[in-house]
Amino acid sequence: MPTQRSSSFRTGLFASITLCGAAATFAQSAPATDKQEIITLDRYVVTGSHLIPQAGAEPVTVVDADDIARSGVSTNILDVLRKQMPAFSGSGNIGLSNAGTSVINTYGGSRLSLHNMPTLVLLNGRRVATSGANARGSSSFVDVGMFPLAAIERIEVVTDGVTAVYGSDAISGVVNVILKPAFNGSEVGGRYAFSTGAGDYSERSAYFTTGTSNGRVSIIASGNYTKTDPLFQSDRDFSSNSVVGSSFSGLIGSAWYLDHSLNSPSELVPTGTSATKTSIGATGAYINGTDTLNLSPYYTLLAGREQTSIYTGATVKLIDDKLEAFGDFLYSRAQNFAQLAAQNTSFTVPGGANPAPYNPTTGNVSSVAFRYLPAPREYHTDAEGLRFTAGLRGEIASKWNWESAYTYSRNKLLSKVDNMLYAPNLALAVAGGYDSDGNATPAGTYSRVTTGYGASDAAFVIQPALDPFARPDAVNPASLANILGTARADFRSSLDSFDAVLRGRPYELPAGDIDMAVGGDLRSESLDGMPDANTTAGRWAGASVFTPFNRSRRVRAGFAEVRVPVTSPKWEIAALHSLDLSAAYRIEDYSDAGESRVPKVGVRWQPVDEQVTVRCTYSKGFAAPNLFDLFGPRTQTFSNTTAIDGVTRQVNLQTGSNPDLKPTTSTSNSVGVVLEPKVLRGLRVTVDYLDVKMAGFVSTVGTATIIQSVEQLGAASPYASQVALYGIPGSAGSTPISAPGQLKAFLVGGGLASDIYVSDAKRNVSAAKVRCLDMNLDYTWKTKAVGEFEFGTTGTYFIDDQIQTLPTSLFYEYAGHVTSVEGTIPNYRFYTTVEWRRAGWAIVFGNTYVPPLTDINAGGVAASPAVHVGSYVAWDMSIAYTMAMQRSKILGLGREVALRVGVNNLGNAMPPSATQTFSPKVTQPGADTGTYSPIGRLYYVSADFKL
Repeated sequence: MPTQRSSSFRTGLFASITLCGAAATFAQSAPATDKQEIITLDRYVVTGSHLIPQAGAEPVTVVDADDIARSGVSTNILDVLRKQMPAFSGSGNIGLSNAGTSVINTYGGSRLSLHNMPTLVLLNGRRVATSGANARGSSSFVDVGMFPLAAIERIEVVTDGVTAVYGSDAISGVVNVILKPAFNGSEVGGRYAFSTGAGDYSERSAYFTTGTSNGRVSIIASGNYTKTDPLFQSDRDFSSNSVVGSSFSGLIGSAWYLDHSLNSPSELVPTGTSATKTSIGATGAYINGTDTLNLSPYYTLLAGREQTSIYTGATVKLIDDKLEAFGDFLYSRAQNFAQLAAQNTSFTVPGGANPAPYNPTTGNVSSVAFRYLPAPREYHTDAEGLRFTAGLRGEIASKWNWESAYTYSRNKLLSKVDNMLYAPNLALAVAGGYDSDGNATPAGTYSRVTTGYGASDAAFVIQPALDPFARPDAVNPASLANILGTARADFRSSLDSFDAVLRGRPYELPAGDIDMAVGGDLRSESLDGMPDANTTAGRWAGASVFTPFNRSRRVRAGFAEVRVPVTSPKWEIAALHSLDLSAAYRIEDYSDAGESRVPKVGVRWQPVDEQVTVRCTYSKGFAAPNLFDLFGPRTQTFSNTTAIDGVTRQVNLQTGSNPDLKPTTSTSNSVGVVLEPKVLRGLRVTVDYLDVKMAGFVSTVGTATIIQSVEQLGAASPYASQVALYGIPGSAGSTPISAPGQLKAFLVGGGLASDIYVSDAKRNVSAAKVRCLDMNLDYTWKTKAVGEFEFGTTGTYFIDDQIQTLPTSLFYEYAGHVTSVEGTIPNYRFYTTVEWRRAGWAIVFGNTYVPPLTDINAGGVAASPAVHVGSYVAWDMSIAYTMAMQRSKILGLGREVALRVGVNNLGNAMPPSATQTFSPKVTQPGADTGTYSPIGRLYYVSADFKL
């Protein structure tokens, strides 16, 4: 929970919010201007640096509100950026389109990852609380799906390491979502989109924005509503064949399946005490062989989501341009829905003297599969995000300015999973043994089960017994009462922070002023998760145990930045038109993970003039371990079978968190070129090369690797401290490993495998190397006769994406491959648009291109045989018309109306097959639905009215 100190920040600075509220009251009475416009306030910096911005100094890509409208996407930020910026590739980018699997891990949240590496997400330049889902063990991320698209002024993306500027997680860069700072007038709008494919998929959104400014006070309020329908795997041909050959009703083991003409063996032969057949084969109800079932109708391909949000912001000039108060408030609530097929389980059905009522044999029947398809597992998540900021900024003399603010941010999640199987009642329901009055009766067709799902006041009740041999259509729904239940968990993540920065130009050199910035911040981060009692006790069949979690930490940080001009354009030096050197340094101290110190140095060089800018940087970065990895629960279990003395055995295994984890570290080098030739006005080309090496990723080693190394090297093994005899390594009474071959000798001498203990807690063991090129080209051609043309293309080329799972293993290449480790990492990928504008009309064509890849599933040493994955090409088109008119001419709807109609994915391209990594046999859709949209052709229409 937040510390007492951070709570006092909240109380002390809340006065600024009150001030902004008073300003809002004043602003409402202020006269509105006749001309509607967005008010752009003076900004000191752009994302990537705290210093006064310089053209071409940072690799910043800006996606503004017009770009979002042209993209034809109105769902969330992840979908917008994944489409328009190919740098967002790989499994680190998870959203609603990963509904079949990963969306359950993120509880409906949307996670961003530049170049598939740690990426910091900011809102209005400041940190946001991570998703509460992190308290369940998912990777730490900010849910960008909670930010309303309608309130966004622009998104600034820095594709270079800037940890020295912003701190933890900015290894690959920063995504800064900037909400509208001010607005004069009012605007309302909406969008409706639908797919003609199966599933009746549609999207709806609506928004309003209103604001006013009188030169001293500005205030804005915006509301947003969006809703997207779920899409099921059976709704698309590429994912409609999720066939399994086991774990569904009608199967017994791997050799028998119920005759398709029967719904239960009880329809053909006597059961219970009347049974006469000695085996399943003898009943005549089962066929020797295998059967299959297509589960695609039960799995969501795209999760459903309904979201509402409200945003307000205000600024007040207290002393002309010398002092300004500012504040903003954002509240967002989203309800998500995803679905998996019904939970499967298996029974050993008793026979003999006290048989189960539906047993068709005289003996026990093992491996009886059961899956009640009419009750799929439904994942409902209610997410609530709240954030407010209050602060002051101003100028000191003419060359210094400062800013200070308090921010409170919170993310709450309520997760409910319907139709979970309550394990304690399963065997009781199958055993039966009672009549309808509750009297014990041999093979009675009623069962005695508990009610209350583990509650302290649970009682026994009588209900119809469960027939585990029956197909779902023949199961009595009443027999599932007190068996099907709802698992629940509550999560909460919060962030209290106070930051301050001072910027100025302290000295003037012959080439110009030195720019510098110094500052710091204090943060308190907390994370907690509270599951229901049945989840904690492991009573839900097939579900992992989840214990309550509640931890917090404090972070203190200080930084400094400086930029020194070496030459000036006024000097007219050959090859040194302009040369600047920059440096940044940050110290960040965590109360749990220790201290990190990281530098960044850079060069900005214009050899001739502003037409060519070269930029180079060297930096170090870090990503602090998340609270769950540090302090989450540890689990004691048995390992998979592991060969020690020539025989495969199971040993005691402890897994889970590690309070000794250190931050992941990185070293980055980048070189970029910006071209803006005067001979071709309107052309801008940027190319940036990025080379990042990361070490200390958090992972586990694996029991087999630990055992093998310790057997070969003894105490010299890097994992020697993770193996012991007679107890958990390091515990009282345990015996450490001191010599090679000690484990084999122990077993040969009569020792028990159950007396061997392995600790495979999380460690900083993995590493990565990423080299890539980011390319952008924009060209605007203006003509008097036929209007204005704009061409733009952006692409990312992955030279390398190499992963080393352990310090003793090799680096393996993942670029150009589809894998379960990195997801889809194309060698290159481009998004291209062409737009024509004239007299209020605009026509846009867009193209997404992903080249062929190779599916190798796990990759690395465990790579599957290479399977070709086809290329992907999708075309978009939209037509927009903006007309200005008098209010009376459009029935009072406004002064300006903007209409847009469009089609995304004109050719109805579907994701290419990648069945090794996304195998339908394990309930996956057969393709990567994050990299490639599963929606297909989507028609949309939008309208915006300025009032």
